[in-house]
Amino acid sequence: MGEPAGKSWRIIQYYFETINFVSMKTLKINLLKFIIGTITFGCFALLSLNVSAQVKEISHDYAKFDCIDVSSAFEVTVYNSTDYGAVLSIDSALEQYVQMYLKGSTLYIDFNEKNVPKELKKEYSGRKGLVPTMKVAVYTDALKNINLHDDATLTVNQAFEGTSVNITAGGSSTIKSLNLSAKSVKVDLDKKAIATMQIEAEDIGINVAGSSSLKLTQASTSLGITAKGSGETNVSGDTGILTVNGDGSSNIEVTGHANSVIVNGAKSSKINLLDVEVGKAEVVLTGNSELIESATESLKIDLTGHSVLKYKNSPALDIVQIKTSTLEHYTE
Repeated sequence: MGEPAGKSWRIIQYYFETINFVSMKTLKINLLKFIIGTITFGCFALLSLNVSAQVKEISHDYAKFDCIDVSSAFEVTVYNSTDYGAVLSIDSALEQYVQMYLKGSTLYIDFNEKNVPKELKKEYSGRKGLVPTMKVAVYTDALKNINLHDDATLTVNQAFEGTSVNITAGGSSTIKSLNLSAKSVKVDLDKKAIATMQIEAEDIGINVAGSSSLKLTQASTSLGITAKGSGETNVSGDTGILTVNGDGSSNIEVTGHANSVIVNGAKSSKINLLDVEVGKAEVVLTGNSELIESATESLKIDLTGHSVLKYKNSPALDIVQIKTSTLEHYTE
């Protein structure tokens, strides 16, 4: 009876030793995998940090300039300074494809994407691709012309003064902030451009086309707004003569004060002047255009197509014609 019992005990002992050996072996293998994985991840993380950290700053001194032309996806910040120049921050791998130069009184900032090798483009493409650093700090004491293209972004945090200023933005460009004081300012937005601005001038001319959008705070003697396409135009502030031209499926909203208002609405445009304090207004609407206004003294009306005019107060009405259109008192 003793031998079988001893044999059984040895079998049980061997079983547990085997399990312990296998467990220890598995533990060592898993530990080794963890160490290798940690080292590998650290190497990749370090490599990633090195790639993203390879940003160069390059300073350029220029003669006096008052015009800026920006293309590609550059983020440009303008500072009011008499030390004319620019500081470029760019991924070192992309530096040779940047075109930044002064021609006449215009500083051009562009990126020659066509010359970028396919292998390099792949590193910056896709959801997991690198995000390039493309920034420029511009130093000048005057702004006469601003032209934005593609995906360019402009920020002007300091106030600028000028005589005549022209601002053009197209593509998917963005003006994040711009503070201007001038005799006359003309703004042209097209395609998908977006702009937020503060302007004080005698004459301000606004053209909004495509699906672009404008948010403007202004003070002026005369303000002209023309909107086409499907864009959004939001303007606030006081002016003398306010002229509004709406076309396409544009949306225009103006608030503030005006001495007089002239409105031309066409197609499916929608114009909201409900919060404009004004005495006299002249209105011509065609197509399916709509207007809400609040003149207090006199309202001259010419309505055709299937247009709609809603007036808030009780001005003296001078009706030129109303054909297949609607004239009604506005009620909230």
